[in-house]
Amino acid sequence: VWLALGTAAHAQDYPPRPDGPVYDGAGILAPETVAKLDAELRAYNAQTGRAIIVATVPNLGGASIETYATGLLSDWGIGGAKRDMGLLLLIARDDRKLGIEVGYGLEGTLTDVAADRIIRNLMTPRFREGNYDVGVEAGATAVIQILEGRQPAAGNAEWAAPAKPASRFQVEAAPMPLPSRIL
Repeated sequence: VWLALGTAAHAQDYPPRPDGPVYDGAGILAPETVAKLDAELRAYNAQTGRAIIVATVPNLGGASIETYATGLLSDWGIGGAKRDMGLLLLIARDDRKLGIEVGYGLEGTLTDVAADRIIRNLMTPRFREGNYDVGVEAGATAVIQILEGRQPAAGNAEWAAPAKPASRFQVEAAPMPLPSRIL
Protein backbone atom coordinates (compact mmCIF):
# COMPACT_ATOMS: atom_id res chain seq x y z
CA VAL A 1 0.00 0.00 0.00
CA TRP A 2 2.77 2.46 0.90
CA LEU A 3 4.63 1.67 -2.29
CA ALA A 4 1.56 2.51 -4.34
CA LEU A 5 1.10 5.80 -2.50
CA GLY A 6 4.76 6.70 -2.92
CA THR A 7 4.62 5.93 -6.63
CA ALA A 8 1.48 8.02 -7.05
CA ALA A 9 3.06 10.91 -5.18
CA HIS A 10 6.14 10.90 -7.39
CA ALA A 11 4.19 10.44 -10.64
CA GLN A 12 2.54 13.81 -9.97
CA ASP A 13 3.78 16.83 -11.91
CA TYR A 14 4.84 19.43 -9.37
CA PRO A 15 5.71 23.05 -10.03
CA PRO A 16 9.41 23.89 -9.93
CA ARG A 17 10.79 24.70 -6.49
CA PRO A 18 10.65 28.46 -5.86
CA ASP A 19 13.74 30.48 -4.98
CA GLY A 20 12.12 31.58 -1.73
CA PRO A 21 9.65 30.28 0.84
CA VAL A 22 6.50 31.44 -0.99
CA TYR A 23 5.09 29.97 -4.19
CA ASP A 24 1.81 31.53 -5.38
CA GLY A 25 1.08 29.35 -8.40
CA ALA A 26 -2.67 29.89 -7.95
CA GLY A 27 -2.29 33.68 -8.00
CA ILE A 28 -4.43 34.25 -4.89
CA LEU A 29 -2.01 36.37 -2.85
CA ALA A 30 -1.30 40.07 -3.24
CA PRO A 31 2.32 40.93 -4.10
CA GLU A 32 2.62 42.76 -0.76
CA THR A 33 1.58 39.60 1.10
CA VAL A 34 4.06 37.49 -0.84
CA ALA A 35 6.85 39.96 -0.05
CA LYS A 36 5.92 40.13 3.66
CA LEU A 37 5.69 36.34 4.03
CA ASP A 38 8.92 35.89 2.08
CA ALA A 39 10.82 38.20 4.43
CA GLU A 40 9.33 36.69 7.61
CA LEU A 41 9.83 33.07 6.56
CA ARG A 42 13.40 33.68 5.33
CA ALA A 43 14.26 35.34 8.65
CA TYR A 44 12.69 32.47 10.60
CA ASN A 45 14.62 29.89 8.56
CA ALA A 46 17.91 31.77 9.03
CA GLN A 47 17.31 32.00 12.78
CA THR A 48 16.10 28.43 13.43
CA GLY A 49 17.10 26.23 10.48
CA ARG A 50 13.45 25.27 10.06
CA ALA A 51 12.01 25.72 6.58
CA ILE A 52 8.40 26.85 6.29
CA ILE A 53 7.07 26.99 2.74
CA VAL A 54 3.73 28.48 1.70
CA ALA A 55 2.51 27.15 -1.64
CA THR A 56 -0.68 27.84 -3.56
CA VAL A 57 -1.50 25.71 -6.57
CA PRO A 58 -4.44 25.84 -8.99
CA ASN A 59 -5.38 22.20 -8.26
CA LEU A 60 -4.11 18.88 -6.95
CA GLY A 61 -4.27 17.05 -10.27
CA GLY A 62 -6.69 14.49 -8.86
CA ALA A 63 -4.55 13.62 -5.83
CA SER A 64 -5.64 13.97 -2.21
CA ILE A 65 -4.28 16.97 -0.32
CA GLU A 66 -2.10 14.65 1.82
CA THR A 67 -0.63 12.78 -1.15
CA TYR A 68 0.10 15.99 -3.06
CA ALA A 69 1.57 17.76 0.00
CA THR A 70 3.77 14.80 0.94
CA GLY A 71 5.03 14.50 -2.64
CA LEU A 72 5.69 18.24 -2.92
CA LEU A 73 7.49 18.29 0.46
CA SER A 74 9.73 15.50 -0.80
CA ASP A 75 10.13 16.79 -4.36
CA TRP A 76 11.17 20.26 -3.19
CA GLY A 77 13.38 18.85 -0.39
CA ILE A 78 11.74 21.10 2.19
CA GLY A 79 13.60 20.92 5.51
CA GLY A 80 16.56 18.90 4.24
CA ALA A 81 16.80 15.16 3.71
CA LYS A 82 18.78 14.44 6.89
CA ARG A 83 17.08 16.71 9.43
CA ASP A 84 13.63 16.89 7.77
CA MET A 85 12.88 20.14 9.63
CA GLY A 86 10.42 21.48 7.07
CA LEU A 87 6.77 22.36 6.88
CA LEU A 88 4.52 22.98 3.90
CA LEU A 89 1.36 25.08 4.10
CA LEU A 90 -0.48 24.12 0.89
CA ILE A 91 -3.59 25.72 -0.63
CA ALA A 92 -5.28 24.22 -3.72
CA ARG A 93 -7.53 26.99 -5.08
CA ASP A 94 -9.79 25.12 -7.52
CA ASP A 95 -10.11 22.03 -5.31
CA ARG A 96 -10.90 24.28 -2.34
CA LYS A 97 -8.58 22.33 -0.04
CA LEU A 98 -5.72 23.25 2.21
CA GLY A 99 -3.35 21.35 4.44
CA ILE A 100 -0.26 21.57 6.58
CA GLU A 101 2.32 18.85 5.98
CA VAL A 102 5.06 18.55 8.58
CA GLY A 103 8.45 16.89 8.10
CA TYR A 104 9.43 14.16 10.57
CA GLY A 105 11.78 16.52 12.40
CA LEU A 106 8.88 18.80 13.39
CA GLU A 107 6.12 16.25 14.01
CA GLY A 108 6.43 16.36 17.78
CA THR A 109 6.30 20.16 17.79
CA LEU A 110 3.39 20.85 15.46
CA THR A 111 0.79 18.12 15.96
CA ASP A 112 -2.07 17.18 13.65
CA VAL A 113 -4.48 18.67 16.20
CA ALA A 114 -2.68 22.02 16.16
CA ALA A 115 -2.50 22.00 12.35
CA ASP A 116 -6.23 21.25 12.17
CA ARG A 117 -6.99 24.14 14.53
CA ILE A 118 -4.90 26.52 12.45
CA ILE A 119 -6.74 25.50 9.30
CA ARG A 120 -10.24 25.36 10.78
CA ASN A 121 -10.15 28.35 13.10
CA LEU A 122 -7.66 30.80 11.61
CA MET A 123 -7.43 30.19 7.87
CA THR A 124 -10.75 28.78 6.62
CA PRO A 125 -12.91 31.60 8.07
CA ARG A 126 -10.73 34.19 6.27
CA PHE A 127 -10.84 32.17 3.04
CA ARG A 128 -14.62 31.95 3.34
CA GLU A 129 -14.66 35.76 3.43
CA GLY A 130 -12.49 35.82 0.30
CA ASN A 131 -9.51 37.17 2.23
CA TYR A 132 -6.75 34.74 1.30
CA ASP A 133 -3.99 37.14 2.30
CA VAL A 134 -5.15 37.43 5.92
CA GLY A 135 -5.87 33.69 6.12
CA VAL A 136 -2.43 32.68 4.87
CA GLU A 137 -0.67 35.24 7.08
CA ALA A 138 -2.67 34.05 10.12
CA GLY A 139 -1.78 30.44 9.35
CA ALA A 140 1.92 31.12 8.86
CA THR A 141 2.07 33.24 12.02
CA ALA A 142 0.33 30.54 14.07
CA VAL A 143 2.72 27.88 12.73
CA ILE A 144 5.72 29.97 13.79
CA GLN A 145 4.21 30.64 17.21
CA ILE A 146 3.62 26.93 17.83
CA LEU A 147 7.11 25.99 16.63
CA GLU A 148 8.48 28.58 19.07
CA GLY A 149 6.50 26.99 21.89
CA ARG A 150 3.90 29.75 22.13
CA GLN A 151 0.13 29.37 21.89
CA PRO A 152 -1.27 31.19 18.83
CA ALA A 153 -3.49 34.14 19.69
CA ALA A 154 -3.78 32.87 23.26
CA GLY A 155 -6.23 35.51 24.42
CA ASN A 156 -7.80 35.91 21.02
CA ALA A 157 -11.23 34.54 20.17
CA GLU A 158 -9.96 33.60 16.68
CA TRP A 159 -8.10 30.61 18.14
CA ALA A 160 -11.43 29.27 19.38
CA ALA A 161 -13.83 27.90 16.79
CA PRO A 162 -15.67 30.79 15.13
CA ALA A 163 -19.46 30.69 14.89
CA LYS A 164 -19.74 30.90 11.11
CA PRO A 165 -21.42 28.74 8.48
CA ALA A 166 -19.51 25.78 7.12
CA SER A 167 -16.95 26.53 4.45
CA ARG A 168 -16.80 24.97 1.00
CA PHE A 169 -13.12 24.32 1.78
CA GLN A 170 -12.70 20.79 3.03
CA VAL A 171 -10.24 19.87 5.72
CA GLU A 172 -9.33 16.23 5.46
CA ALA A 173 -8.17 14.49 8.61
CA ALA A 174 -4.65 13.12 8.46
CA PRO A 175 -4.68 9.35 8.01
CA MET A 176 -3.71 7.64 11.26
CA PRO A 177 -3.04 3.98 11.96
CA LEU A 178 -5.81 2.29 13.96
CA PRO A 179 -3.80 2.04 17.23
CA SER A 180 -3.19 5.81 17.15
CA ARG A 181 -6.90 6.51 16.77
CA ILE A 182 -7.79 4.34 19.73
CA LEU A 183 -5.34 6.07 22.05
